[in-house]
Amino acid sequence: MKPIVLTAGYDRAPHSVAIAEGLRRLGTPPDLILIAYPFSLTRIRAIIRSRGLGTVLNYTSGKGAKSPGKDPHSSPLREYLTGTGLAEQSSLKRWATQWNVRCTSVGDINSHAAARIVSRLGPCITGYTGGGILRRRFLDAAGHYVLNAHSGPLPAIRGMNACEWSLLLEQPVSVTLHHIDEGIDTGPELERIAVEARTGDTVDALRERCVVAGIDAMVRHLHAAATGAAATPYSRPGPSGRQCFVMAPALRELLEQRLPALITRQQKMAQQA
Repeated sequence: MKPIVLTAGYDRAPHSVAIAEGLRRLGTPPDLILIAYPFSLTRIRAIIRSRGLGTVLNYTSGKGAKSPGKDPHSSPLREYLTGTGLAEQSSLKRWATQWNVRCTSVGDINSHAAARIVSRLGPCITGYTGGGILRRRFLDAAGHYVLNAHSGPLPAIRGMNACEWSLLLEQPVSVTLHHIDEGIDTGPELERIAVEARTGDTVDALRERCVVAGIDAMVRHLHAAATGAAATPYSRPGPSGRQCFVMAPALRELLEQRLPALITRQQKMAQQA
């Protein structure tokens, strides 16, 4: 059985804890959780530039990355975590201690130290759940491949805020499982999972539904890879499509205004698929 590494961007990442727990319940818990702790000065500056000071404050308070205008009464991710017996503010370190899993923090996921920690496991399967853009040093150390769940259709929507951009650009809301290479969401694809857009959904609810679909798919694929039944990539998208960045507040506001009509179009696309 191949060892499994999980990366994470912070200790209280709920999707990371959910993937670790899902693997444990299948009998293939991660052998290592590597948290690329985001609070070096360089990373704090980068997060503030791209996501605003509020995101950093949420991380430091243990709330994770929250979006403005999030509806506290409608949370597919919270419902999923409750259904699996996990709390929204579960800690990776606490989970790892409970189940005797090694959990290590590093300042930079692409550092020599991080590469050494991972390479010592030998050929492994790595599930990416955060930690920064991966460079060649880490990819070389990570073994067979690094798996990622991208909350958008590849290659059409690459990069940040993929669910939001999918809605605004009238692309199908979906999650793409793919291998990570040195490009931005350009690695070989494994599976596309359609995500249902429901009447009355908020942007945050749809994004969280993508996260939940990604959790289930990551658990399934990582377990299969660890037990020797990995899926074969069906395409290598390359750098085609549109690389997206953090959605500006004005565009986010426009998306919220247009959301009911966009959801109706999403539902029609799903019926025609």
